[in-house]
Amino acid sequence: KNNFLQLEVSDDGAGFDENNISENHGLDNLQSRLAALYGETAALEIERRDRFTVVSIIISATEIK
Repeated sequence: KNNFLQLEVSDDGAGFDENNISENHGLDNLQSRLAALYGETAALEIERRDRFTVVSIIISATEIK
């Protein structure tokens, strides 16, 4: 998608409040690793779509090795 790799994972479970992700939570760790590896050329997005929680990892295709 416009020179970006986007990986999405969706789940129809109970969900969670993305504002309450604590330190040492898996998604917090993933965000830290993305920032360390790719800086501002990568993003982690969390959103609700209908009854699903969707987590997306977006990385600039030029940064992928």
